[in-house]
Amino acid sequence: MKKIRKNNFMKENYSGKVKANNLIKENYSGCWKFIKQNKNYIWFSALIFLFFALVGFVFPIFFKEQVISMLKQLIEKVQGYNAYELILFIIFNNFTTSAFSLISGMFFGILPLITLIFNGYILGFVAHSAVSETSFLVLWKLFPHGIFELPAVIISISLGLKLGVS
Repeated sequence: MKKIRKNNFMKENYSGKVKANNLIKENYSGCWKFIKQNKNYIWFSALIFLFFALVGFVFPIFFKEQVISMLKQLIEKVQGYNAYELILFIIFNNFTTSAFSLISGMFFGILPLITLIFNGYILGFVAHSAVSETSFLVLWKLFPHGIFELPAVIISISLGLKLGVS
């Protein structure tokens, strides 16, 4: 009798692990399905972002004083932050931008589009400034952002655009 209970317990535990693994697989496949369903909005957002990043890199003359002033304020704000505080600041800033873009999509998608254009231009502007100060190799420091931050922000902005179009 004890052996039966032990076997039943093991089956329950094993089935719980199977359920957890299936849940992870279902969520993962659901996320990919959602991304595939919205790929046109994501591609559109990515292309607009890259276009304005290129404009900011090639023509860093538009709104030069405003961009420099904004960057100086940002540098003053994070002055003295240690690495942990800086990481938290960047994560919170990205979260705020993403949430704002997603929610503001209700207003015909205009604000997410402006956010996309502005962030692309700023990235190009900063990249141009960094390259002119040092070398083209400094752009490799943007690589970690290109893996995690930029896709997350672009996806949330594209969903805000979709909300606006809907």
